Amino acid sequence: MSEKKTAIVTGAQQGIGAGLVDAFLNQGYNVVATSLDVSQSSTASNRLALVDGDIGKQETAEECVEAEIKHEWCLSFHPCADRP
Repeated sequence: MSEKKTAIVTGAQQGIGAGLVDAFLNQGYNVVATSLDVSQSSTASNRLALVDGDIGKQETAEECVEAEIKHEWCLSFHPCADRP
């Protein structure tokens, strides 16, 4: 399993979400990026997995976790992790 930290970023196709993807990659994180059509605006790499879909749907959330597992990354960051 990778020792690098991993973040899942929603809304990753544009704006703040795209900026977060770049920032995490620049800090050495692995990133699972998701939005409705993220694969049309980004290119996957050895540290970036892309998941097209609506994160409000369970199957998209499952695909994000499956991408993390497939790459043997360890999920370590979620900005809402401390929210009740």
